[in-house]
Amino acid sequence: MSRSTELLGTGGKMISKRCRRQSTMTPTARLGTGTKMKSRHVRHWYSYRASIEGGFVGISNSNQQVLFKDISFKRCTTALRQSGGWTAVIQGATIESCSKGVEIPPGGSATSLIIIDSKLINSGSIIKFRDSSNDGGNRNHQIVLENIDITGTNPVAIGSDESVKLANRKHVDTWIWGNINPGIYQTGKTLTTRRSTVLLSKGKYFTMRQPTYQGYTKDQVVNVKAVRGHEVKGDGKSDDAASLNAILAKNAADGKLSYFPYGVYIVKSTLYIPPGTRIVGEAWSVISGIGSAFGDKNKPTPVIMVGKPGETGIAQIQDMRFTVADIAPGAIILQVNMAGSKPGDVGFWNTHVTVGGMADSNVNVACSSPNTASCLAAFAMVHLTSTSSAYIENMWGWTADHSLERGGFQNIATGRGLLVEATKGTWLTGTSFEHNTLYEYNLHNAQNVYAGLQQSENAYWQGEGSQHNAPSPWTANPKYGDPDYSWCAKGDQACRFGLAQNIDGGSNLYLYGAAFWTFFHGETQARYGSPETWCVDKICISNQARVTGNPKSLYWYGINTKSADVMVLDGKDNPKRYSHPGGWNPGGVIAAYLPFQNA
Repeated sequence: MSRSTELLGTGGKMISKRCRRQSTMTPTARLGTGTKMKSRHVRHWYSYRASIEGGFVGISNSNQQVLFKDISFKRCTTALRQSGGWTAVIQGATIESCSKGVEIPPGGSATSLIIIDSKLINSGSIIKFRDSSNDGGNRNHQIVLENIDITGTNPVAIGSDESVKLANRKHVDTWIWGNINPGIYQTGKTLTTRRSTVLLSKGKYFTMRQPTYQGYTKDQVVNVKAVRGHEVKGDGKSDDAASLNAILAKNAADGKLSYFPYGVYIVKSTLYIPPGTRIVGEAWSVISGIGSAFGDKNKPTPVIMVGKPGETGIAQIQDMRFTVADIAPGAIILQVNMAGSKPGDVGFWNTHVTVGGMADSNVNVACSSPNTASCLAAFAMVHLTSTSSAYIENMWGWTADHSLERGGFQNIATGRGLLVEATKGTWLTGTSFEHNTLYEYNLHNAQNVYAGLQQSENAYWQGEGSQHNAPSPWTANPKYGDPDYSWCAKGDQACRFGLAQNIDGGSNLYLYGAAFWTFFHGETQARYGSPETWCVDKICISNQARVTGNPKSLYWYGINTKSADVMVLDGKDNPKRYSHPGGWNPGGVIAAYLPFQNA
């Protein structure tokens, strides 16, 4: 992972090179005339708020999955060239006086591209792409346009042969080119997406820039390591919980900013984030839970608790990492209970949740056994409770599949990824949850949720060859909306593989760009790196996602799966990869999943 803010002059170039795990955020970047931003070979890449003026190609992208948000292009020949990758979401773009907007070139391998809440001003078409509707086998280049405003006379969408796919108009509500479920491949279908007003600001999905606090004076910023009477060490050994709780309470009451210089801050009891809190870390300062308070899987306890149920106010956190310092089966690493008086009052920017894989946690060296029952490392990563409302931008929830810092095999059984039960408004802008047991994402009776780019990988140790079949080594807990896998035969290991996404009931759910990948099955110490564990050119998981409980107003655009048979287990059509071929082989692509839009 890395974070960069760049100011480039004429002829500048910003390139992100090969990296297995990276999320790049540009809070404010102005790229001068002739600038080219190029990204390639990066697993996770999120780019926010840049202004690009001039140049032959503004951005050239071929990443595995990417979210571009609030990018302004002006006087480029081509604003953005999507030459490869599987999933791209472009949100809040402004394309002005450019010959072409977004282009998927004829030789490009891009699979799924979504453009939402964007403006085209006196430019060529917003999208130019090769028509794959008559291709045998994979049908890539599937397009979703939603809430697009157009000024000018050119067609909105054209093919690579210049044929008009969508004629000129002033506004596009929703337009689909690709697989629609229920239904068939559509070569340009106009729809209506009825958005919840709770999620909107000026007709677009709410977004908020990472706060800069540039108006704060020196005495309004408190270094938590320098508060008299409350010693905080951040040394990865000492219990800092009591001092940090006292400091945060005082700073919240006084309206001051809490600055966490880099360190590993151990807490042996819950760290409570009260209303009025503003936290800024340094290069992902770490808060890490350990001890008996988080040891009982039957009594889950938050390591970091943001507000109490019913509380309202401000809690804004950025540039932090939350984790556990040892195996903690009762740890909910981050729990959010509070809401704000307006969207963004409760927010997280560039803040990540990890389990294992790093030297600051004993999990990094304690979980090499192929029997993952010995490593119930955390109950859940993140829980957004029913009383919460939160804006989350650029969050990676990673249960380690490998060690980054001299550890052993990482056969870790974190119970759950992200559980959303919130109803008042939730915004997930660029998120990834990976390698958890029961699910990566679970929307349980959630309401008013926006998600722009969700990425997941299943746990490598699950599936055929594993010693445990989901929900084992955990037990499904109905109090937390857990899927129990009762739809699977007891010994069906391909079916008892953790879900990328579980949607159970709820309403007003708007999801854009799912990148759900299965790479390995049954990979443990004894079989690490063995070819029989590779999900290459074969189906490894029966069901990648699940929808149950008859959710209302579910609009799900751009579902991409790899090595899954059923893309969405819904008890209706149960759309399969075979009927929706495309993407990462053996992959499936659904441009628009709409069986519950009017439920």
